[in-house]
Amino acid sequence: MSIKARQFLEQKLRETLAECHVPALAAALVREKGDTIVSAAQGVRKVGASGAANAVQPGDKFNLGSISKVITGTLMAKLIQENVGNLRWNTRLGDVYPELWFFAAARDGYKNVTIEQMLAHTAGFPYTPANDEVNDWITYTPLDMTKSKLRKRRVLYVLNSILDKPAYWPPTSGFEYSGGGIIAASMAEKKTGKTYEDLVKQYVYTPLGMTQSGFGVTSSGALTGPWQHRWDGDARTISAETSTHLAGFNWAARAPVGSACCSAADMGKFMREHLRSDPQVLSTAMRADMQTHEVSTHSDFVRGAWASTNPGSASAEIWHNGDIGTAYAHMSVRPAEGVGYAAMANLSSTVSSAAVHEMHEVMGTMHANWAALFGAGSPELVECAHPVPALTFSGSTLWAFGRRHDGSVRRFKSTNHGAGFSAMGDFGPARINSGLGAATSADGQKLFVIGRGLDNKAWFARSTNGGTSWQGWEPILAGVFLSGIAIACNASGSIVHAVGIGQDRRMWRARSGNGGQSWTGWTPIGHGVFTSGPAIACSSDGKVVHVVARGNDLRAWRNVSSDSGSNFQPHWAPVGKGVFGSGLGLTCSDTGKRVVLMGRGFDKSMWTNISTTTGASWQAHWKKVDTGTFTSAPVLATTAGGAHLHAYAYGGNFRIWGNRSLDGGATWAGWGQKHDDFFL
Repeated sequence: MSIKARQFLEQKLRETLAECHVPALAAALVREKGDTIVSAAQGVRKVGASGAANAVQPGDKFNLGSISKVITGTLMAKLIQENVGNLRWNTRLGDVYPELWFFAAARDGYKNVTIEQMLAHTAGFPYTPANDEVNDWITYTPLDMTKSKLRKRRVLYVLNSILDKPAYWPPTSGFEYSGGGIIAASMAEKKTGKTYEDLVKQYVYTPLGMTQSGFGVTSSGALTGPWQHRWDGDARTISAETSTHLAGFNWAARAPVGSACCSAADMGKFMREHLRSDPQVLSTAMRADMQTHEVSTHSDFVRGAWASTNPGSASAEIWHNGDIGTAYAHMSVRPAEGVGYAAMANLSSTVSSAAVHEMHEVMGTMHANWAALFGAGSPELVECAHPVPALTFSGSTLWAFGRRHDGSVRRFKSTNHGAGFSAMGDFGPARINSGLGAATSADGQKLFVIGRGLDNKAWFARSTNGGTSWQGWEPILAGVFLSGIAIACNASGSIVHAVGIGQDRRMWRARSGNGGQSWTGWTPIGHGVFTSGPAIACSSDGKVVHVVARGNDLRAWRNVSSDSGSNFQPHWAPVGKGVFGSGLGLTCSDTGKRVVLMGRGFDKSMWTNISTTTGASWQAHWKKVDTGTFTSAPVLATTAGGAHLHAYAYGGNFRIWGNRSLDGGATWAGWGQKHDDFFL
């Protein structure tokens, strides 16, 4: 069962990588209080590199950012439990470093700050003292890379924190997210004579079997592990970050709050220690104490440096995330449920947070549907490229289509503008490994559904009697594709257009003039290359054809034909400055003049833009569509006049969610779940 779960997790990592355009992702799921751990990693170690060595391996380490604080909290709990250095949660800074007040006599209020207050961010210290050069490790020479220098450097951080202005003490009087973990670590170093890194290895990593964990650089050679990456919002490019590849990063003073790294498997081992009935590093009493003891009413952090929701209760969640600008990670543990989730990416959170949090949603759904997905009699799991539901609209009737985890396609019908849907079954043995497309004639009698088959060709099914019976599935010629296929038809359903992203990442088109009975050959549209599935819409006469997909810069790029798709504009054109974590949805009015685009932003919400000039000009800014977060690209459908508009996508629970506008997208009624089937 766990082997199948790991294979499925690998599939979902690859799907999320492609959809969110992140170099690499790793994830770990812990169930049954640690009895089951599923972990995996996928992607590339470095953008721009190539070859077999660039593939991420299961043991690769990912930077954890501020999740390092929880590792620090676990270390402090262990040292206190074992009476190492005579440390206690209430050990005071002034007692460990009395000599510092020779330099800071006026800051006596900090003498009484305790370890637990520093870990819970109620000590009043700043995150970065004004006089502390946090990135001085960039300039380190081999002479600087010693354990003695590292301990002294942390003492300097302590002094700079005491001297920093303004002062926020007295302790526990407020909350100030800080680098207090560095100060706590420095106190442990003073009391033990060992570096923080050595203490973590001795008391946490080694006893937990975390052999693929450390601090600092995650790729010691050219391609021995994941590089970290930066997102340039102006240039819209992703590039490898060279500074975190320097040897000096291994000796950064901020390691206790920001440079821990580990593999997905080791992250699973760490979470298991905080869930299992027989913890190996901590006693059950100490673990409960560090997970639940609230240091101050001003702080949502507990003694062990976890952020906590309802600490100690049956609904408690202890969690932390980490973001250093070039990597992002998030970990969540629910002790009463015996479950934990973690995901890590080697890219700035601006782009990667959607992918990381989507993997949390994936693992939550895996856990909730464990037996159905992986138990006896569970189906073969079919990987999906660029997931998206399909939607098509005629009169008051909506058809929605979703691809399930076994590759089967489900269809749903609404006759009340989406207020309620009836399940209309599936398409038998057909299996699809991509997102879907759908189109219908104006009278609702001719219906087309399309997706990528297991041979990566474009396969479609059609109905000529309003969905009562179906023909197909059938392939459209011999083309093979990286994505799903989008489809559109004219009002009579006689002219049908299909587009897909080919193996060369260009968009290719095919056309039928007889309702899908035969097709022209696949032909590329220009020279643009794309990083998402396509979308297509056409006018009621089939002559004006709009197409869109996400480009390398993560913007929406569109093209248009005014002669039934025979010829498109010579150059693809971007739509504004918006960037997206998915493909785009597209629809147009009967004349083709009013065009609506929708895409999932980096915040996982939907954003729209509208043109009333056949795409020649667009609104100055993309507009957010209500509240809601999603795990797929959107799909759009509209009435002939373009006023009555529907938008659908997979929600965070992997069900189909929809929204409706009666004024062409100016205002929306609000997102709502449309059916209970899930499409993980």
